[in-house]
Amino acid sequence: MMLWKKLFKKLKSQDKRLIPSDRLLAILGIAVLLFVCAQFWGLGLFVFILVNGVLLGIILLDVFTLSQFPSVSALRKKDMLFEIDQWNRVEVVLSSSAPLNTFMWIEDDYPDGFSVSQRQFTLTWQGETEQSFSYQAKPHRRGRHFFHDVHIRMESRWKLLVIQERLRCEDEAKVYPSLEVTRRVRKGMPLFHSNEGRSIKRIVPSGSEFSHIREYQPDDDPRNINWQSTARIGKLVSNVYQPLMGQSVIILLDCGRMMGIQNEGRTQLDQTLEAALGFASVALKRGDQVSLLAFADDIICWLPPGKGINYIQKMIEATFDIKPSYAESNYVHAWQYVRAQYQHKVLITLFTDMVNISFSDQLAEMLNMTVKKHHLLLVSMQDSKLGEIENQMPETLEIALKQHVARSLKNERKQALHRWRGRHVHHVDVPPQRMASAAIQSYLEIRRKQTI
Repeated sequence: MMLWKKLFKKLKSQDKRLIPSDRLLAILGIAVLLFVCAQFWGLGLFVFILVNGVLLGIILLDVFTLSQFPSVSALRKKDMLFEIDQWNRVEVVLSSSAPLNTFMWIEDDYPDGFSVSQRQFTLTWQGETEQSFSYQAKPHRRGRHFFHDVHIRMESRWKLLVIQERLRCEDEAKVYPSLEVTRRVRKGMPLFHSNEGRSIKRIVPSGSEFSHIREYQPDDDPRNINWQSTARIGKLVSNVYQPLMGQSVIILLDCGRMMGIQNEGRTQLDQTLEAALGFASVALKRGDQVSLLAFADDIICWLPPGKGINYIQKMIEATFDIKPSYAESNYVHAWQYVRAQYQHKVLITLFTDMVNISFSDQLAEMLNMTVKKHHLLLVSMQDSKLGEIENQMPETLEIALKQHVARSLKNERKQALHRWRGRHVHHVDVPPQRMASAAIQSYLEIRRKQTI
């Protein structure tokens, strides 16, 4: 009686199920065939009782072995930092309360939106109390995701029954945008344009205030060569100018409806956020105060001004899970939210969609409000699909009409940007893979000219 109570206690939870194995199903099939054949000789009842009696005895013996199985628990170990579209290692450690002898199938319940290198795993236990397996997981969406339970199946001793169990093992996984540019800035490594091969070496550009002279280096501006000191010393030396530090940069990150459009398999907000964080890293390392406002029709996230490269971690934590809104962007409301805090001239960097720049009356109103006192850098990405449409052969009327619309959109975009050129408005309009480096290059050029 104690055996049945113990087994019932083990199986009464919804986390456990007892199911027949393939071997048991095959034996039952053979038993049915024997019973059918025995009917021809009048031995059907005898064979039925004999076969089922033997089978029932073996099953009861197998049930007894299952009742002796120790409890199993799971612990998941994973990378602390998951980055979008990057492979990350996940390890699952299974522990038994006593030595275990069985064959086991395992599946880990990974989050939706993840790709994994392997779905199902097998382990053979031969008296061990702990075993582990690992796989690679690649997330395709930013934000907070959750690993759920680990599902296992264990064979009984005679392999007639299988116990299926769900091991509670929930884990949160934070998926961040790609931080390659941010890492390069923190390590002082060059930043590259992916298509052109040019490197951005100087994170802290020269300014207008003389600091000291030093030996000429290959990437120095020839205009900074000090010819008098060169003649006196006998080797090339350059003037080093100290930039003005501690100026203010506001990053406005558009999270409106248009930023949810897919571009090369990712949303425009994903690519824009990566560029904005890389841009912020450079400004912080240079010594500027940087604040960030994410907005759509209302304010989504506001980070007050901060200094120092370590502030970038706070910006990453605050923005990694923001999502595009279904509403249109309200640029005027976003600017009114932050302008009261800045009485002096600042650099406003707006990361937005190119269509908004062409057609948004709200954006035009915001530009009129800001250019009177501040400088504005507009950063947007080109739509690669428009370029593909323009390069197609106009073999049908439909293609020709699409090309006409694509050219019209590009012309309206150019006209909109031309209206603001020269009014303290700078603009960057590049393919997605060059967005970060082009925005950083424009920022450094603005600082070099000391236009702020």
